[in-house]
Amino acid sequence: MSKPAKKKIGAQGRSQRARMAEERARQERRRRERRTVIGIALGLAIVLVIGGVVWLVVDSNSNAGRSAQAAAIVEVQQEPTEGQPIRFGRTDAPRTMTLYVDFHCVHCVGFEEKFGDVVLEAENTGRLQLLVYPMSFIDQGSVQAANAFACSAQAGFPRAYFNGLFANATRQWTDEQLLALSDEVGHTATDDFTQCVTGQQQMGWVASISTTAEQQGITGTPTVLLDGETVDYGRLSVDDMRQLLAA
Repeated sequence: MSKPAKKKIGAQGRSQRARMAEERARQERRRRERRTVIGIALGLAIVLVIGGVVWLVVDSNSNAGRSAQAAAIVEVQQEPTEGQPIRFGRTDAPRTMTLYVDFHCVHCVGFEEKFGDVVLEAENTGRLQLLVYPMSFIDQGSVQAANAFACSAQAGFPRAYFNGLFANATRQWTDEQLLALSDEVGHTATDDFTQCVTGQQQMGWVASISTTAEQQGITGTPTVLLDGETVDYGRLSVDDMRQLLAA
């Protein structure tokens, strides 16, 4: 009778050891899972911190770039005169660029994107005077934009507004968009500016620019002249343009 009793006790011992082993295995799995979760959480935290730092640096640089660009613009308040362009830069600059553009002209946008910074640099260093004739033959948005551009000259911020018109050339240029652009380029729309835009007060000047361009044989935009000579800008690199303006 003693042998069967010993076998029963041995089976119970093995069952207990198995349960203990399973429990230890479960605990080890839980520890591994906790370590994995903690590792993932720490990894995400590090990514978020790094991402935040990168965003701050990029945003800071972007703001710095926008501030530098705004600081680089030298504005000249002027009253639009029939048949005469809006002027950027110093009147005693050694070189004069004449620019016939349409604010809805795709090629004009391309010219501005490629050479705009170089031209602005030459203006601000006193080397270049830029004469802008905004033509308006593409669509009604061109007409509205040209009128608002003249209004911005009257209000004292034509250079910033010129940049804004080309930077957002895909807009239709409704009155609301043209007024909003004033704020976007850093100039609150005054009552006079608002009335000029919505009342289309510079339409006579806009028409006179088209007449002048026709009289001078301008048939397309952009047409670029430097000291009265046509510039074949399509053949020029940015460095070529910089050297040309510095000559």
